[in-house]
Amino acid sequence: MTVDWADIDVDDYECVVVPGGRSPELLVTNEKAVALVGKFAAEGKVVASIDQGHLVLAASGLLKGKRCASGVPMRVISNLAGAAAVEPEGAVADGKLVTAASWPDLAEFIAHLVDLLGITVSF
Repeated sequence: MTVDWADIDVDDYECVVVPGGRSPELLVTNEKAVALVGKFAAEGKVVASIDQGHLVLAASGLLKGKRCASGVPMRVISNLAGAAAVEPEGAVADGKLVTAASWPDLAEFIAHLVDLLGITVSF
């Protein structure tokens, strides 16, 4: 995405997905990025994260009291951020929060997103 943080209007989107990998290590240090993810949640939008993306959820305060799926390193972060329960694998939807432990859980992660967004897929 090549847009300035200030130009993003949450009302133009149905959800935000924080990817895993290395990018969350940079995103979590950007106050505008963290605030934007928090704004999606405050507006009742779907917020989703895979693996390292949980760093941004934790910084936004979105894991507190929620069930989530986290791999080993992010399990520590999720627990410190106040997650109510942490599943070691798979994907979990808790309200409008969707989390996945790792990339092998993408199918289940996408299934939760499709369900929450009301998307119908047919072949």
